[in-house]
Amino acid sequence: MPRTARKLLEQKKFDPLVARLSDMLGTDGAATLWVRAERRLDGMLRTTAELGKAERMHVEGFIMPTCAIYQEMAEEMGKEEALALLMDFAHSNALESRRFFERLVSAPGGKGLFLRGFAALQPRAFGASAGFSVRNTSHDCSHAHFDITECPYRRVTAGLGVPELCNLFCTNDDIIYGDLPGIKFSRKGTLGRGNDVCDFDVSLAKGTTDVPCRLLVVGVGVIGSYLTQVLCEAGHDVCVVARGGWADTIERDGLRIRHYLQRKDTTCHPRVVRELPTGERFDATFVVMRQDQMVALAPELAALDTGLVVCVGNDLRVDEVGAAIRADGSGHERVLFGFQGTAGHREADRAVVVRLGAWHLTVGPATGEVSEQDRALLERIFCGSYRASFEHDMRWWLVCHAVSVLPFCFLAYRLDCDLTKATAADVTRLTDAMLEGYEVVLAAGGMILPEGDEDFLRPGPKRVVWELALRAMAKTAIGRLCVTDHCKNAVSEMRALDGDVSKLFSQAPEVAHPTWDALRAAMPSWDELERVWQS
Repeated sequence: MPRTARKLLEQKKFDPLVARLSDMLGTDGAATLWVRAERRLDGMLRTTAELGKAERMHVEGFIMPTCAIYQEMAEEMGKEEALALLMDFAHSNALESRRFFERLVSAPGGKGLFLRGFAALQPRAFGASAGFSVRNTSHDCSHAHFDITECPYRRVTAGLGVPELCNLFCTNDDIIYGDLPGIKFSRKGTLGRGNDVCDFDVSLAKGTTDVPCRLLVVGVGVIGSYLTQVLCEAGHDVCVVARGGWADTIERDGLRIRHYLQRKDTTCHPRVVRELPTGERFDATFVVMRQDQMVALAPELAALDTGLVVCVGNDLRVDEVGAAIRADGSGHERVLFGFQGTAGHREADRAVVVRLGAWHLTVGPATGEVSEQDRALLERIFCGSYRASFEHDMRWWLVCHAVSVLPFCFLAYRLDCDLTKATAADVTRLTDAMLEGYEVVLAAGGMILPEGDEDFLRPGPKRVVWELALRAMAKTAIGRLCVTDHCKNAVSEMRALDGDVSKLFSQAPEVAHPTWDALRAAMPSWDELERVWQS
């Protein structure tokens, strides 16, 4: 029996959203909006009679109610605010589902049950009868994989004129399945983010290694903290270099992390030293510091007894850093560069980390490909749900990252590090500036890495989704934790990046970048920013 619009909107899962709307619009205003959403949904449901039961479960149960509510909210408060509000609500619901799966996979035999259920559910709930086009399906007792090339979520949201909502549903999957204990969940792309395929891959995470490595982490800020945690969870012998009260805290209470999106806390217990250790052999050393700090520390790094040095962070002087570590002839020929896509801030007793899923370390040499020796070592080190993602020519990868990050910084500094003030026009200018930066990279003889990133900046559907996602992010705590907190705490680092990128721009004087220049000129001077935020 078809469900009515009223019954669908009376589901308890919508109660927190109704309460939030009542706070914003008043009880009567929220009730009026809900009545309009019911009428709109009733019209949508008249189009589903020909759908099969499995497809109606998705379309009527999830997609159309969300679309109807969103469209009415957008008319009331604008798309930007409506999308941000709906994302917060949807992600809270996803966390409730996640808690169920966390309990399941933590129970004896639960991980195998989860994988068998995931594989068995796919043909019925995510197969042709449910409106999905699927290929490359495979599964066994420890692994399940399938590629979705078309789905009702993209088809229906696009048909209703709200394609940006498809990404909301995709992100829910990341929250529900990403980083479950002992489970590796990964997708290289999703339909809702403009890719051609949703490649679901779920497997048992190895979790711990049979042969632990001895590892050193130099620098235990936000990025170094999460990196240390995944190394400890993989069963390695991890030593961290920390100083002052932070070293005392880690030694006394362990390294505590609040995972903001996952709403959970973890604690690991690495060994703590105050200075770079001598007389010890480490299989690998991860240096998580600013590039100027890496150069200053290079003589001591060169003296370490370690098989591999991986420099992690915003580093546009990879040649200089690598040469400095090898400077005295006794240093390491094996120096790689990496980047971890996490953000957040550090508090007195813990690090607050923002991340999607388990994430990974993008790593490679300054130029060329990763050697088989280093690949084997890093695959042995990152043997759990957190993986090494190997990249070639990290010099240009890091340049592209800097070019994409700086416009966010320019805008944040102009808005006094409050991105909630950003307008739709600001986001459009930010995207234009990024595209101009990529054009400079190409003109200077570089390459765009990851490949295809520029497609999201050029006019078209991908850019529309990109800008809507950015506008929603700016209105939520994610924008603060991912962008403005770092802008406040790392003015000197951003200033150094700006100086290095300016040198790159000087190598391609024939390429105009008016939007970039205007965005940069609108913010306070670097001297003023250092006075305000680093005083």
